[in-house]
Amino acid sequence: MSNLSDFVGAAGGEFYIGLNDQSGLIKVFDGDGVAFVSDAEGELTYSLDGSTLAGSVGKGGYIEFTSGLWVDVRSFSRPSTNPSGLTFDGTNLISCDYNSDTIYVHDGVSSTILNSFSSPSTFPYGLAFDGTNLISCDYNSGTIYVHDGVSSTILNSFASPSTNPTGLTFDGTNLISCDYNSDTIYVHDGVSSTILNSFSSPSTNPSGLTFDGTNLISCNYNPGTIYVHDGVSSTILNSFSSPSTFPYGLAFDGTNLISCDASSDTIYVHDGTTQQVYALTQNFLLTKLETV
Repeated sequence: MSNLSDFVGAAGGEFYIGLNDQSGLIKVFDGDGVAFVSDAEGELTYSLDGSTLAGSVGKGGYIEFTSGLWVDVRSFSRPSTNPSGLTFDGTNLISCDYNSDTIYVHDGVSSTILNSFSSPSTFPYGLAFDGTNLISCDYNSGTIYVHDGVSSTILNSFASPSTNPTGLTFDGTNLISCDYNSDTIYVHDGVSSTILNSFSSPSTNPSGLTFDGTNLISCNYNPGTIYVHDGVSSTILNSFSSPSTFPYGLAFDGTNLISCDASSDTIYVHDGTTQQVYALTQNFLLTKLETV
């Protein structure tokens, strides 16, 4: 496959791709300026060194150039208007939306939807996957639902520990939930209503949880912060601002943290479990180019 240097000659520095979700226009930047600018249909023309190279937006938020360069946009629009929960089932991202009351199964980590079904109640606000079954919670009904696999069929349901559950994750043994009203994180006994432990969330209004295999990660609607916990505890190892103002859900795909935001209506793929997604500059979301 071709390397980036084949296209830009001796130009150095890091290269970035920007996606403007408002217009669909795409720009690719290097340290000195714009390398590509797309038209409204997403067709790209390469012009940094005077040559030309055609490309187009491909499946799953990728841009494929005919010479073999792939660019990972690492952000994509949500299936509906208010994303409120995320999880990863080992293959596909799963999201929910409290406006459409729908759960969406994505194709991998992309905007392509393989399947969707109605949530069990009116305000889905958190998702987890226990290795076999999807688990969802509903903010209005205060209920946690265990699905049959990844489907709308409900095997079991039970009351959440407090009135307004907003986030779920599974640590390999126990379900973990958080509640917007009580500002508390709860460790359940397996997937049940029995609570083994609980502790205060790092800030008010916890709105999402995930587990990276070692540490719990939480986010808060107010003040829009993502927290990396020390294991499953109240001790915080690291924290950083979310990509936008109202983070409502988290997932971990085995490599990268994924977050969603209800104010920007966008799902973000982070670089590992760090703040680095893109630099937000002039309404463009930036990330490094990758080659295959």
